[in-house]
Amino acid sequence: MQFQQIRSATSIVTFADKRFLIDPMLAPANTYPIVPDAPICGKGNPTIDLPCKPQDLFGVDAIIVTHWHFDHFDQYAMELLPKNIPLFTQNTYEAQLCRLVGFEDVRLLKEEGTEFEGVTLFKTPCDHGSGDIVTEHLYESLQLTDQASGVIFKSKKENLVF
Repeated sequence: MQFQQIRSATSIVTFADKRFLIDPMLAPANTYPIVPDAPICGKGNPTIDLPCKPQDLFGVDAIIVTHWHFDHFDQYAMELLPKNIPLFTQNTYEAQLCRLVGFEDVRLLKEEGTEFEGVTLFKTPCDHGSGDIVTEHLYESLQLTDQASGVIFKSKKENLVF
């Protein structure tokens, strides 16, 4: 297994000879405003540029979007990523959104596992600020959900990783 952090949540996981682009946020630095009350520095979001051209990230076998927040899957990613790359998402609502922006091969992550070319992806629950009154107020004001997911990777070729 190899993990390569690109920027913020955007990363590439190579597992069992398959490359997964996780949470692609491809916008240039300062494209979006800073999220109100968020503990980040800088003039905008993302706070730094990508270390490469967005197109350098397209050589992957699949995309995983853990949740539908702009800092995990932004407008630039929706427009730039090839639409024929398999894309995994956490629920049917977000899968439909991915189809609406043109992705052709959208698949659901499932708790019981989703097979992909010799790798089983298991959806895991993830706490994204529930119980934190400031975060809950922020999500409500921005009309965002606090639902997010993690992923466990399993293959006969590799040790179990999440």
